[in-house]
This record gives sequence, structure tokens and C-alpha cells, in this order.
Amino acid sequence: RLIFVWTNGSGAASLQPAAIDNISLVSRVATDISSTGTGLWSNASIWDIAVPTPADNVVVSANTVVSIDSKFSGAVDLNVAGSNATLQWANSGSVLDDFKITNDLGISGSGAKFNVYEAGLPANGKRLFVAHDLNVTAGGRFDTSAPAFTSNYGYLNLNGSTVQTVTVDGASFVGGTNITTASTNQQNVIGQLAINNTSTSTPNIIWNANNVRIGSRFLNSTGRIALGTNKIT
Repeated sequence: RLIFVWTNGSGAASLQPAAIDNISLVSRVATDISSTGTGLWSNASIWDIAVPTPADNVVVSANTVVSIDSKFSGAVDLNVAGSNATLQWANSGSVLDDFKITNDLGISGSGAKFNVYEAGLPANGKRLFVAHDLNVTAGGRFDTSAPAFTSNYGYLNLNGSTVQTVTVDGASFVGGTNITTASTNQQNVIGQLAINNTSTSTPNIIWNANNVRIGSRFLNSTGRIALGTNKIT
């Protein structure tokens, strides 16, 4: 099945008359793909095999910066792994883009980070969906957005069908780098947190991240969260 989507400016628009001829399709088996350079997600030259599809396992490698430039990117497992590995969005104005991970997200290594916003424009946050575990370890950083947490920007959605675990170890952090709450670069902040996990287990979210604050909205429709001694405020 082929699905064609037409966009104009900052959002989807009504379908326009169109004819598409001479379509050529090339298929390949889903595989493990790693970044070898810096550039746009859609640039085949920065990947060791090919531009990743949502069916692939993806590694953003040490000392590379990958900028997402497609509304419909994603991965099965995604690891931002190694010193200064960086995943972020390319500059696209205020377009509300989604990135969907159908299994695990890992961010690990000194300076490794996943910025869920446009490069250099934290207020232009995006939406991230994670269907299994989220692990931030060994000096990694998961940063949703700052200073504005509106219109679903800076948004993390835990939408799995099995029990999900969120872990941020003591050497790693969520949010910005400033501990003061008056800063627009705040530590320990998730812009907006949504939980749509459909597992019938109790708990279905195991939360191993302490003192995380919600910047704007906490949208919990199905989550039964085990905090242990941790706090969400």
C-alpha cells in the first residue's frame, strides 16, 4: 500500500489533483543502520547502509549530529550512543512533527543527547512516541524543549502495549543544564508527558527517574505508574 501525503507550509492540506507515473520501488530487508557522519536524516551519505526507515534499528554514533527532516521518520530501536552523539530536528519553522519509536530508546555516553526540538530553536518543540523502554545512561541527555511547552511541543508519549520502563541514571539528566527554575534551560523538566500505554498490567509504567518536573501538561489516560521512591512534580 502506498500512502501519499501533501503538505503546504505548517500543516497538512486538502488533496490536490495529481497524476503519478513511472513509479519505481526498491525494497530491502529491515536492518541495523548507523550514522557515519553529520547531516540530515534523509541524506544517504551519512549512513553506513541506507537512509533508515521506521522498520530499521538505528544508531546515531559518537561525534555525529543527525537532524530529522521528515514528518514521518521513526525506528524500531533507536540508540543515541557515544560521546557527543546528537539527534535533533532540522529547522522547519513551527511545523509539528512526530517521531515514532516502536521499541526502545537509549541515550548513552558523555555528551550524547536527543533534543526533541529544532536545532537552536528550543521553542519549536516536536512530538516523540516511545512504545517500550526509555533509558538515559552514562552521561546522556534527553531534552524535550524550553521555554515554551504549548501546542503539544516538547511532548513525550509512552504508548506501548507492554510494561514500559523509564530510567535516568545518576550520571545522566532530563531537560536542560541549569538547575534554577527561572531559567529557560531547566534541568529535570519534560515539557509535556502523555501516557497511552494499553497494557492491562499494574503497574504498566515503571518510573526510575527522580525529581522530574512536568513543564506544562501531564496527560495520563491509561498509565498506572510505579514510582518507588522517585518523584514527578
